[in-house]
Amino acid sequence: ISHGATDYALTDRLQYPHVFKMMPNDRIYYTVVVTFLKYFKWNWVGIFSSDDVTGETESKVLTDYLASNDICVAFRIKSNIDLHKEQILERNKIIMKKSGAKIIIICGSHSPATFSRLTLLLGKVHDMILIYSSSYFYSIEKHELSLPTFDGSFTLTPSNCNYSCPWRVFSLDHPSKYPEDKLLEHTWIKGLTCLSLNQLSDTFYSKLYRLSLKNCSTKYQKTFSEHELPATFLSRMINGLESLVKSLQATLFHNIRLFNKTLKNLSFRHQ
Repeated sequence: ISHGATDYALTDRLQYPHVFKMMPNDRIYYTVVVTFLKYFKWNWVGIFSSDDVTGETESKVLTDYLASNDICVAFRIKSNIDLHKEQILERNKIIMKKSGAKIIIICGSHSPATFSRLTLLLGKVHDMILIYSSSYFYSIEKHELSLPTFDGSFTLTPSNCNYSCPWRVFSLDHPSKYPEDKLLEHTWIKGLTCLSLNQLSDTFYSKLYRLSLKNCSTKYQKTFSEHELPATFLSRMINGLESLVKSLQATLFHNIRLFNKTLKNLSFRHQ
């Protein structure tokens, strides 16, 4: 159960029958964007997308959705490997200025390379308003958002839904306890700024995010409270877990009633 994945491939039930996304529909994001644009009477926009399948698919769907709501796409720029070249930057600068569009919608997957190219591009053109999806925005580091080129940007984040959950805190074990768990390793390094067991990962993250990693004890265990995590992240995470628990309970009691069994003699294929 994912609370942040936006890749369109994951909606293919044949390829990924066991992947469930917490957003009811990908087009909800586009509906909100269109509503926002119409409110300010902006009907002339540009699109910046990552140069991959996700960027290609999202920008195509977004273009069709905007067109159906009488909003025109003045230009579309892909984040390819040549975008950092001065000649290409100048050409895109002319395209953006001649278009007259003041809004750029960011599509596709986030990566340090894509973000770097976007920063270079915006350095050539000023007074542009960027619209990010929540998944893209959460992937950007705080120190990156401090760049002056991103002043006045706009992003969409899910509301902090109310939830009833018995877990007010959760603990995070040291990576030495689960050496194969890469998510735990990532969280330990990036979230707690602690050294992991993987020297390559430590070096990579410390250079990429400019982290000063400390040597935490192998017995160290971090306990988080609900107030230490972003509200939108926590609510979606809890909603995902709650959906999983309720589904398992429904399956369990359905089988008990159907086969007239008890909890002790009930078994499943994957257990």
